[in-house]
Amino acid sequence: MRIQALYQAGRLLQQGGNYEQALAFAKQSLAVSRHLRDRRGIARALGLMGWVIHWQGSRDGAGPLLEEALTLARESGDERTIARTLLILGDLRSRQGVHERAATLLQESLALYQRMGDSWNVAWALCALGEVARLQGDHERAAAHLRLGLALYQDLDSKPEIPYPLEALALAAADQGRFQRAVRLWGAASAVRDSIHAFLPPSYAADYAPYLEKVRTVLGEEAFAAAWAEGQAMTLEQTLALAEAISPAEPASFAPPPADTEPPPSPRARPPEHGLTPREVEVLRLVASGLTDAQVAERLVISPRTVGKHLQSIYSKLYLPSRSAATRWAIEHHLG
Repeated sequence: MRIQALYQAGRLLQQGGNYEQALAFAKQSLAVSRHLRDRRGIARALGLMGWVIHWQGSRDGAGPLLEEALTLARESGDERTIARTLLILGDLRSRQGVHERAATLLQESLALYQRMGDSWNVAWALCALGEVARLQGDHERAAAHLRLGLALYQDLDSKPEIPYPLEALALAAADQGRFQRAVRLWGAASAVRDSIHAFLPPSYAADYAPYLEKVRTVLGEEAFAAAWAEGQAMTLEQTLALAEAISPAEPASFAPPPADTEPPPSPRARPPEHGLTPREVEVLRLVASGLTDAQVAERLVISPRTVGKHLQSIYSKLYLPSRSAATRWAIEHHLG
């Protein structure tokens, strides 16, 4: 009972972006599981530790934990723990560029979840396989997996997960040279995250950042901001229709798209500072000036915890992986 409680507490903290606390609970769960020689509990705790570390960005550190967790999960015979560990490890390996291994892990996870009738995790596995296909250059298979995963999340009304396939489809659109469409999808995903206060894991933000910078360079700052605002203003139905409209195409280099492939953006749609709220702009400006969270909190008469939440939201909206990256962004955009 205590093992389960510690594990679930760690999961909830992870989902809320409290990674250090989540890791602490996972370690407690691991210690109790080892004391009781509970192999399934050990596997789950190690898997959660690897998952948290992966989301934080330390993928090399996450790999051994997840591999050990998978071995123990198989020994325990618990299919749900096996399936979850396969899924997290597959996602990790795909983002490390080990695509064949990732695909094998994810396909096994998908098959297990399909047998269990677990639609939520089937959707996750499909989205992860879509990302692998995209990275391998198979745009048709990538779009098919990602759309199906998105449709399942929509059917389940699982708003916290809907941004992930949207962001992956945006990457697919960018790969194909559909840059304004990609930005609209990113903007729409950001709006969903804002509406439910869901954060993009730092490691994913680091993956997306180079794409955003390339697309921003191609389109120019004003066109990028306008397309982002258009995406943020779309309803979920409009966003899903836009996602469905992405058809397979040959990958394109990062060059301006032909004039007839995208409608021109509306200049009046430009948002203030790429969708940041006035308070987030204040926080970012003070952070860029070199103040600590405590100093920012004192200056704005808020708690350091609230400053941290604002920073997580800023990282998510701007697809930035760290405080230093946010500071650099603020300086480049004349906020520092």
